[in-house]
Amino acid sequence: MDGKTGTFCRGLVEVEVSSATEVLDLMKKAEEQRKVGETKMNKHSSRSHCIFSILVKAKSSLADGTGMMEFSGKLHM
Repeated sequence: MDGKTGTFCRGLVEVEVSSATEVLDLMKKAEEQRKVGETKMNKHSSRSHCIFSILVKAKSSLADGTGMMEFSGKLHM
């Protein structure tokens, strides 16, 4: 986000995908880029966070052939 309409997140990227495999590949890439380090209170503490927002859009033809129905949903992890 750019910070004008919500929270600013440096380095945020948005990628369009068309399969579950592409989503999993992106999540794996994000995990590999994540930096982790210990603190005095916790040896396994994370010093960074991964935020995933998944927006799913789908279209389906109506059974009677008169048009399309659109579906969408958003998941934040």
